[in-house]
Amino acid sequence: LGGALKPSTGAAVFVDVCGAPGAWSKHLFRLGAEGQMQGYGFSLREGTNPLSCTWYQELLAREEFTALWGTDGSGDVCVPANLADAVGHIGRRASIVVADGGFGVGVGAAGEHLENYQEIIVSQVLLAEVLLALRTLASGGCFVCKFFDTFTHLTIGLLYVLAVAFEDVRVVKPRLSRIVNS
Repeated sequence: LGGALKPSTGAAVFVDVCGAPGAWSKHLFRLGAEGQMQGYGFSLREGTNPLSCTWYQELLAREEFTALWGTDGSGDVCVPANLADAVGHIGRRASIVVADGGFGVGVGAAGEHLENYQEIIVSQVLLAEVLLALRTLASGGCFVCKFFDTFTHLTIGLLYVLAVAFEDVRVVKPRLSRIVNS
């Protein structure tokens, strides 16, 4: 990832999608050269949705970090006008886009384990994350996205689109990921 944060000219730009409170953003700022980074965070605004949380105060205090909330102020990546607003702020300048959308799903009314359906439940978020990455990445940029599984036509299709759009696509299960997760 460090290589993506060392552009040949100007500051490296990253976008953290659905990433509040901002662990990815903090990590990317640590990897990049001091004063040579510009970060954008686009996530649900606290209080607008039961699933929202706020960005770390230390990120919001950084001059090099801009929280984006979209035209309606909610930070909802699934609202087309909000997505367009974020693209308008960022342009095609991102060296790296990281997307970490998802939320706990618990157990359904009949006691079924809804985490088995998480891929379906978050499909709209996943589609919006991929769209934002494709619309903001500079040529040669890097995209890191959390997929929960790959059994639906949507996720298989998104992987195909990414394979066409990028020179190299890798599917990785992080070492520290829960064993029960795909």
